[in-house]
Amino acid sequence: MPSPITNRAPHAGEAAGRAARARPARAPRRSTWRARLLGAAWLATTAAPAVVGAEVLHLESSRALPGQASTTPPWPPGTRLTWDERGLRGPSALACAPGRQTLLAIPPQGLFQGAFEALGPSGAQQAATALGWSAPRIPTVRLDCPNASLDLHRQGGAHWLIALDGQVLRWRAAGGPTDPQATVRALLLAHLEHPASLDAGRVKSLAPWLSASLRDRLDRWLSATHSAGEPPALNGDPFTDTQEPPGSLGLGRALRHGASARVPVTVHADPAQAREIQYHLKHDGRRWRVDDITYRPDVRLRCLLAERASCRQGSDR
Repeated sequence: MPSPITNRAPHAGEAAGRAARARPARAPRRSTWRARLLGAAWLATTAAPAVVGAEVLHLESSRALPGQASTTPPWPPGTRLTWDERGLRGPSALACAPGRQTLLAIPPQGLFQGAFEALGPSGAQQAATALGWSAPRIPTVRLDCPNASLDLHRQGGAHWLIALDGQVLRWRAAGGPTDPQATVRALLLAHLEHPASLDAGRVKSLAPWLSASLRDRLDRWLSATHSAGEPPALNGDPFTDTQEPPGSLGLGRALRHGASARVPVTVHADPAQAREIQYHLKHDGRRWRVDDITYRPDVRLRCLLAERASCRQGSDR
C-alpha cells in the first residue's frame, strides 16, 4: 500500500462553488409562482421516461434555511429529479448535465456551500441538528456543472437535501443504486461518513454494496492469524488506499462489459496530490456490487487478501 497521505478535511467555508442558482432572493409575482407551480406539476407527471440506470429522486418537503424568512416552495411535492452518471435532470434551476461528481464528508459549517459559516461551529451544529443531522461529518456529493456547482447532502440512506433560494429541499430516493457508479458512490459515502479501520463491523456496514465473494474474502482475512513478524498485506484503508480519510474523491463514469463494470475513483489527498484507483463491479442478477479494487497495475485487493508475495493484475481470478 502507498505511504500515508495527509488528510485535507474540506474547510468549513471553502468556496469550491457557488450555491445553486446564486442570485438575490426576490418576491416573484403571484402569477409567476402560479406558472412555475403548474409547470412543475406537469413536469412531475409527464416527464420523459427515466434513463436506464438513473436514480429517481422525488421532492418530499421544503423549509426555509435557518435564519431565512419563509417563502413559497418552488415546486410541489412529488416533483422529480433523475440522477445518473451524466448528471442531474429535472427543473431547470437544478439541472446539471454534464456534472462532474466529487464526494466529500464536510462539517456542519460547510453545509449548503458555507451557508452556516457565520454561525460558528456550535451554531452550525445546532442548525444541522435542526435539519436532522447529528454526525460531525455530512456525506456530500458536489456536482460541478457547466455554469455553477451544486451540493447534495445525504441524510440517512434514502434522502438528499439541496439548498435553493433560501429553501432546503428534501428529496427521497426511490430504491437503491441501479448503475455501477451509483453503487460505488453509495459505498464510499457510507464509508466517509463514519471513518473506521477495517474490521468485521466495517465489512458488515458496507455489505449491501459488496459482492458475496468479496465479503467472504474480507471476513476470512480478518479472522485469519497473521504473522507477527511481517507487516499485514492490508495496511490502511482498502476502500480509498489511504492511511487517513482523504480530502475528497472524484467519481468517474463507468466502463461496462456485459455483467462486469469498472469505475475510476480519483483520490485527492491535497490539491497537488491525486491518484486513481479502479473499482471493479459485477451484476448479480439484481444489482451491481463491488467485487475487487485495483490500486496499481500490479496490486489488487483480492490478491492482497490472498497475501501472495507477488500480486499481478488478473492473477486471482
